[in-house]
Amino acid sequence: MRLCEFETTSRGGTCGKELFAWARYKRGDVPTQGEFDYIDGRVKSKFPNAELVSMKRRFVARANSAEPTEVWWEYKWIV
Repeated sequence: MRLCEFETTSRGGTCGKELFAWARYKRGDVPTQGEFDYIDGRVKSKFPNAELVSMKRRFVARANSAEPTEVWWEYKWIV
C-alpha cells in the first residue's frame, strides 16, 4: 500500500452530515482500488448510508521544493 497516511473529519452540512478523508501520496502516485476500498470501508463501517459525492486532488510543495512533491486526495461523502 502506497498510502502514507489519511485523516478524517466531519461537519454538519445543508444536505446532512458531510464526511471527509484526505490521503497523502508522492507526486505521480494515484490511489489504487484497494486503497480506496480501505478508506471507503472505514467510512461505511460507521455510516452505512454514506454516499461518495466527490474525489479531487491537490498538489502540495514540501520542504523548500520549488515544485509540488506530494498529492493530497480529498474524498467527500454525505450521509
